[in-house]
Amino acid sequence: MERDYCYRGYVINVLVENYATLTVPDARMAEVGCAALVSVFKEGQKIPLVGPMRLCNSGAHVFSSEIDALFGGCSAGQRAIDDLAFGDAA
Repeated sequence: MERDYCYRGYVINVLVENYATLTVPDARMAEVGCAALVSVFKEGQKIPLVGPMRLCNSGAHVFSSEIDALFGGCSAGQRAIDDLAFGDAA
């Protein structure tokens, strides 16, 4: 799943990747979920200003659903824009 979000003259691209990690040596499934791959672009440009960044949930665990990964990726993109473009004024 992939989505673009517009925010303050920038575009946040969030691509959701599905994961199933395996534990070794017994090869049982340890964790199933999603990660977000986030890039930030200035509107109308094709080269990203930020990213791509691969994001997981807190504690380096994958997100439990695609929706959680989309929201988490969008939120991270908004924070990156606020920090880079607007500094402490945001």
